[in-house]
Amino acid sequence: MRSSNLFTITLFLLLSTVTLKAQTVGQGAFMMGGFLNFSIDKFEAEDKARTYFTVVPSIGFYVIDDLAAGLNLSYSSVSIEGNSNTTTSLAPFVRYYVFNPFFVEAQFGFSLDKDGGSYFATDIGYSWFVSRNVAVEPMIFYINTNSDIEGLARSSFGFSVGIQTFIGR
Repeated sequence: MRSSNLFTITLFLLLSTVTLKAQTVGQGAFMMGGFLNFSIDKFEAEDKARTYFTVVPSIGFYVIDDLAAGLNLSYSSVSIEGNSNTTTSLAPFVRYYVFNPFFVEAQFGFSLDKDGGSYFATDIGYSWFVSRNVAVEPMIFYINTNSDIEGLARSSFGFSVGIQTFIGR
């Protein structure tokens, strides 16, 4: 009786592990979509409030199961006391599904504008598949932006939501 309980528990744990690590997106699939960020920063030491709005369309290709490489095109607008500045950036990224359907993503972006600048961002997210090929993706992110333009250089944590379409999943 004891060995059958041990066998049942072992089988259950093995099947649970296989289910948790089942592939989310297979090799050769494409991912297209994007995400939005919006935030307002206000510091007690300053009377200035900064409003950030970012739209990021993206495309990626799964080079192996659960590992994508791709490109984000970022359009950002920053408003400080009625003065606004916009930037456009290009950012290669990699995404890996650590546990189905949780992923980590890292990207390094550089400005396409004459003022220059760059950023590094990392995300932890969840792909909530509302259908076989469409996922809503809430993400927690950290971004470190370097820029000579006032109000654009910052390090912050935040939350964003994206929508992705998967072709060949």
